[in-house]
Amino acid sequence: EWPHLAGRVSYAAHDLGRAAVAATDLVVSCHACGALTDALIDRAVSARARLAVVPCCHDHALADDGGLSGWVDRSLAIDIVRARRLAERGYRVWTQTLPADITPMNRLLLGAPRVSRDTAP
Repeated sequence: EWPHLAGRVSYAAHDLGRAAVAATDLVVSCHACGALTDALIDRAVSARARLAVVPCCHDHALADDGGLSGWVDRSLAIDIVRARRLAERGYRVWTQTLPADITPMNRLLLGAPRVSRDTAP
């Protein structure tokens, strides 16, 4: 239980394209397979919402590895490209790993829209 979150968290199960996402939301996914991670990132960015995703099941045939798979594991390369794209779209990006004993697919990608200097308090 997290009492400070009472009334602030909701769960909705329906088509991602119909999900309402606002700038005040936090988009969260754990093990969103393949392109679903990219779709969630796109939905969050289109609303300028914060996000926290744990990608999995990387589609090596279709996903963009940025040409980095010669240096690093291909799945890691795909996630590096995701992080860079978020930054290019005006997001602050944080990358972390979860303990491997919790999940072997343990890369956590966090993002928050950068605040414009024109709108900063």
